[in-house]
Amino acid sequence: MTIVYRSNAGTTRRYAELLGEQTGCDVLELAKAKDTVADDVVYLGWIMADEIQGLAEAKACFDLAAVAGVGMMDDETNIAKVREKAALDTAEFFFLPGDFHIENVTGMLKLAMGVVRKAMRAEVKKSGDPEAAKTLERIENGVDKFDETALAPLTAFIKARQSGD
Repeated sequence: MTIVYRSNAGTTRRYAELLGEQTGCDVLELAKAKDTVADDVVYLGWIMADEIQGLAEAKACFDLAAVAGVGMMDDETNIAKVREKAALDTAEFFFLPGDFHIENVTGMLKLAMGVVRKAMRAEVKKSGDPEAAKTLERIENGVDKFDETALAPLTAFIKARQSGD
């Protein structure tokens, strides 16, 4: 079994590396794994707009045993949206709470986040929507939800697969 991941700001990479340490699985970044791994993959990707980034690529390249989305949401309704959009046929789904700090975001996403922040500020000012205000606060002030203990169900899943259960 191999752990494959895509990370933007480092949190997903941290989870993948810890999972590798806990299970003895090889850990590879998605871009490097595509030519080296064929099947029995656990994929970890960060969540943006209720979608697990890199999942479509991973589905096209690998036989996925499990998928974990890493995000800053904290309610089951939003996690269910991610699960639904992932459209996993046979792979198990796991959610891992993530960190977000605007200063760690890179590339085009950093530019896009500037536009999102501006639009969200206007929305919050106009509507006063408490959910939008909460999301804006998280974007502007950051979120620290990384939780090593959240890996326990995924670690147990992998170990059960490794032992043939």
